[in-house]
Amino acid sequence: MMAAHLLHKESIDHAPDIRTSISSHHGRTSTKVADGEEYSSEDEEYGVPDDSEGASEPPFMLALRTSLTPAQEKKVLEKVEEIQSELPLFVAIINKSNVHQRGGYTSPVINFGSQYAARYLGENFAASHHHEKSSAVNLLLQRERKSGSWPIELRLSMRLTSRYFRVKKGWPSFARENRLREGDICLFKLMKNEEPLKMIVYIIRHEKC
Repeated sequence: MMAAHLLHKESIDHAPDIRTSISSHHGRTSTKVADGEEYSSEDEEYGVPDDSEGASEPPFMLALRTSLTPAQEKKVLEKVEEIQSELPLFVAIINKSNVHQRGGYTSPVINFGSQYAARYLGENFAASHHHEKSSAVNLLLQRERKSGSWPIELRLSMRLTSRYFRVKKGWPSFARENRLREGDICLFKLMKNEEPLKMIVYIIRHEKC
Protein backbone atom coordinates (compact mmCIF):
# COMPACT_ATOMS: atom_id res chain seq x y z
CA MET A 1 0.00 0.00 0.00
CA MET A 2 1.27 3.46 -0.89
CA ALA A 3 0.03 6.85 0.34
CA ALA A 4 0.18 9.79 -2.07
CA HIS A 5 0.70 13.35 -0.77
CA LEU A 6 0.10 16.35 -3.02
CA LEU A 7 2.41 19.35 -2.58
CA HIS A 8 1.43 22.71 -4.02
CA LYS A 9 4.11 24.84 -5.64
CA GLU A 10 3.92 27.44 -2.87
CA SER A 11 4.72 24.87 -0.18
CA ILE A 12 7.57 23.37 -2.23
CA ASP A 13 9.19 26.78 -2.74
CA HIS A 14 9.23 27.38 1.02
CA ALA A 15 9.95 23.82 2.18
CA PRO A 16 12.96 23.42 4.51
CA ASP A 17 15.84 21.10 3.74
CA ILE A 18 15.38 17.41 4.44
CA ARG A 19 17.24 16.33 7.56
CA THR A 20 18.35 12.83 8.50
CA SER A 21 18.50 11.69 12.10
CA ILE A 22 18.96 8.48 14.07
CA SER A 23 16.09 7.57 16.34
CA SER A 24 17.20 5.38 19.21
CA HIS A 25 13.63 5.05 20.41
CA HIS A 26 12.55 3.24 17.24
CA GLY A 27 15.97 1.77 16.46
CA ARG A 28 15.97 3.00 12.89
CA THR A 29 17.21 5.76 10.66
CA SER A 30 14.45 8.19 9.78
CA THR A 31 14.26 11.17 7.47
CA LYS A 32 12.12 14.05 8.71
CA VAL A 33 10.29 15.97 5.98
CA ALA A 34 8.46 19.26 5.97
CA ASP A 35 5.10 17.99 7.18
CA GLY A 36 6.60 16.13 10.13
CA GLU A 37 6.23 12.63 8.69
CA GLU A 38 9.14 10.18 8.78
CA TYR A 39 10.59 7.95 6.10
CA SER A 40 11.92 4.91 7.92
CA SER A 41 14.88 2.67 7.16
CA GLU A 42 12.45 -0.17 7.83
CA ASP A 43 10.87 0.73 4.48
CA GLU A 44 14.25 0.36 2.81
CA GLU A 45 14.60 -3.12 4.31
CA TYR A 46 11.54 -4.09 2.30
CA GLY A 47 12.90 -2.64 -0.92
CA VAL A 48 11.93 1.05 -0.95
CA PRO A 49 14.94 2.78 -2.58
CA ASP A 50 16.63 5.92 -1.38
CA ASP A 51 17.16 7.97 -4.54
CA SER A 52 17.97 11.30 -2.93
CA GLU A 53 21.15 12.75 -4.36
CA GLY A 54 23.71 14.34 -2.13
CA ALA A 55 22.19 12.94 1.05
CA SER A 56 24.77 12.22 3.72
CA GLU A 57 25.22 8.61 4.76
CA PRO A 58 24.29 7.55 8.30
CA PRO A 59 27.26 6.75 10.56
CA PHE A 60 25.93 3.23 11.18
CA MET A 61 23.10 0.93 10.18
CA LEU A 62 21.09 -1.60 12.19
CA ALA A 63 19.21 -4.71 11.17
CA LEU A 64 15.45 -4.55 10.79
CA ARG A 65 13.52 -4.28 14.08
CA THR A 66 16.72 -3.71 16.05
CA SER A 67 16.89 -0.83 18.51
CA LEU A 68 19.51 0.63 20.83
CA THR A 69 18.98 1.86 24.35
CA PRO A 70 20.21 5.41 25.03
CA ALA A 71 23.29 3.98 26.81
CA GLN A 72 24.03 1.63 23.90
CA GLU A 73 23.59 4.40 21.34
CA LYS A 74 25.98 6.64 23.28
CA LYS A 75 28.68 3.94 23.31
CA VAL A 76 28.13 3.09 19.64
CA LEU A 77 28.39 6.74 18.56
CA GLU A 78 31.58 7.15 20.61
CA LYS A 79 33.07 4.09 18.91
CA VAL A 80 31.94 5.24 15.46
CA GLU A 81 33.63 8.58 16.05
CA GLU A 82 36.81 6.80 17.10
CA ILE A 83 36.82 4.46 14.07
CA GLN A 84 36.27 7.19 11.45
CA SER A 85 35.07 4.82 8.72
CA GLU A 86 34.43 6.07 5.19
CA LEU A 87 31.43 3.75 4.93
CA PRO A 88 28.65 3.29 7.48
CA LEU A 89 29.29 0.53 10.00
CA PHE A 90 26.90 -2.35 10.42
CA VAL A 91 25.93 -2.72 14.10
CA ALA A 92 24.63 -5.98 15.57
CA ILE A 93 23.42 -6.53 19.13
CA ILE A 94 24.37 -10.09 20.04
CA ASN A 95 21.45 -12.28 21.09
CA LYS A 96 20.98 -15.93 22.04
CA SER A 97 20.82 -17.23 18.46
CA ASN A 98 24.14 -15.53 17.67
CA VAL A 99 26.11 -17.39 20.35
CA HIS A 100 24.24 -20.59 21.27
CA GLN A 101 23.16 -23.69 19.41
CA ARG A 102 19.41 -24.08 19.11
CA GLY A 103 17.77 -27.43 19.67
CA GLY A 104 21.13 -29.14 19.92
CA TYR A 105 21.68 -29.16 16.16
CA THR A 106 21.49 -25.61 14.74
CA SER A 107 24.76 -23.69 14.91
CA PRO A 108 24.88 -20.02 15.95
CA VAL A 109 24.11 -17.61 13.11
CA ILE A 110 23.99 -13.85 12.60
CA ASN A 111 21.97 -11.85 10.09
CA PHE A 112 23.16 -8.76 8.26
CA GLY A 113 20.56 -6.12 7.47
CA SER A 114 19.26 -6.43 3.91
CA GLN A 115 19.51 -2.67 3.41
CA TYR A 116 23.19 -2.64 4.39
CA ALA A 117 24.11 -5.74 2.39
CA ALA A 118 22.24 -4.62 -0.72
CA ARG A 119 23.82 -1.17 -0.65
CA TYR A 120 27.41 -2.03 0.24
CA LEU A 121 27.79 -5.66 -0.79
CA GLY A 122 25.38 -5.69 -3.72
CA GLU A 123 28.01 -5.94 -6.44
CA ASN A 124 29.60 -8.92 -4.73
CA PHE A 125 26.26 -10.72 -4.48
CA ALA A 126 25.52 -9.95 -8.12
CA ALA A 127 28.85 -11.45 -9.20
CA SER A 128 28.29 -14.52 -7.03
CA HIS A 129 24.77 -15.04 -8.32
CA HIS A 130 26.06 -14.90 -11.89
CA HIS A 131 28.19 -18.00 -11.28
CA GLU A 132 26.12 -19.96 -8.76
CA LYS A 133 22.53 -20.98 -8.21
CA SER A 134 22.50 -19.46 -4.72
CA SER A 135 24.10 -16.12 -3.91
CA ALA A 136 26.87 -16.17 -1.34
CA VAL A 137 29.82 -13.89 -0.58
CA ASN A 138 33.04 -15.05 1.06
CA LEU A 139 34.85 -12.56 3.29
CA LEU A 140 37.29 -12.39 6.16
CA LEU A 141 36.53 -11.10 9.66
CA GLN A 142 39.37 -9.57 11.65
CA ARG A 143 39.37 -8.16 15.17
CA GLU A 144 40.44 -4.64 16.03
CA ARG A 145 44.22 -4.58 16.61
CA LYS A 146 44.38 -8.37 16.91
CA SER A 147 46.04 -11.02 14.78
CA GLY A 148 44.19 -13.82 13.08
CA SER A 149 41.23 -13.89 10.74
CA TRP A 150 38.03 -15.89 10.35
CA PRO A 151 36.73 -16.77 6.87
CA ILE A 152 32.93 -16.61 6.77
CA GLU A 153 30.21 -17.00 4.19
CA LEU A 154 27.42 -14.46 3.91
CA ARG A 155 24.48 -16.02 2.09
CA LEU A 156 21.42 -14.40 0.55
CA SER A 157 18.14 -16.24 1.04
CA MET A 158 14.47 -15.43 0.67
CA ARG A 159 11.59 -15.99 3.06
CA LEU A 160 8.24 -15.05 1.59
CA THR A 161 8.83 -11.47 0.38
CA SER A 162 11.72 -10.67 2.75
CA ARG A 163 15.42 -11.01 2.01
CA TYR A 164 17.85 -12.36 4.60
CA PHE A 165 21.63 -12.10 4.58
CA ARG A 166 22.76 -14.78 6.96
CA VAL A 167 26.25 -15.71 8.18
CA LYS A 168 26.53 -19.38 9.16
CA LYS A 169 29.77 -20.83 7.87
CA GLY A 170 32.66 -19.54 10.01
CA TRP A 171 30.54 -17.49 12.42
CA PRO A 172 30.41 -20.07 15.26
CA SER A 173 34.24 -20.09 15.40
CA PHE A 174 34.38 -16.30 15.48
CA ALA A 175 31.76 -16.06 18.23
CA ARG A 176 33.40 -18.76 20.34
CA GLU A 177 37.02 -17.63 19.98
CA ASN A 178 36.12 -14.01 20.71
CA ARG A 179 33.96 -14.99 23.68
CA LEU A 180 30.86 -13.19 22.49
CA ARG A 181 27.98 -13.07 24.95
CA GLU A 182 24.38 -11.91 24.83
CA GLY A 183 24.22 -8.12 25.02
CA ASP A 184 27.63 -7.52 23.43
CA ILE A 185 27.60 -5.16 20.45
CA CYS A 186 29.59 -5.85 17.28
CA LEU A 187 30.45 -3.09 14.83
CA PHE A 188 31.45 -4.34 11.36
CA LYS A 189 33.66 -2.07 9.26
CA LEU A 190 33.82 -2.95 5.58
CA MET A 191 37.29 -2.31 4.13
CA LYS A 192 37.24 -0.62 0.76
CA ASN A 193 39.18 -2.02 -2.20
CA GLU A 194 40.32 -5.10 -0.27
CA GLU A 195 40.79 -8.47 -1.95
CA PRO A 196 39.58 -10.79 -0.57
CA LEU A 197 36.67 -8.90 0.96
CA LYS A 198 37.40 -8.00 4.57
CA MET A 199 35.61 -6.60 7.61
CA ILE A 200 37.15 -5.34 10.84
CA VAL A 201 35.01 -6.16 13.87
CA TYR A 202 34.92 -3.92 16.96
CA ILE A 203 33.29 -5.32 20.09
CA ILE A 204 31.61 -3.33 22.86
CA ARG A 205 31.06 -5.63 25.84
CA HIS A 206 27.60 -5.56 27.40
CA GLU A 207 28.90 -4.48 30.81
CA LYS A 208 30.25 -1.29 29.20
CA CYS A 209 26.78 -0.09 28.28
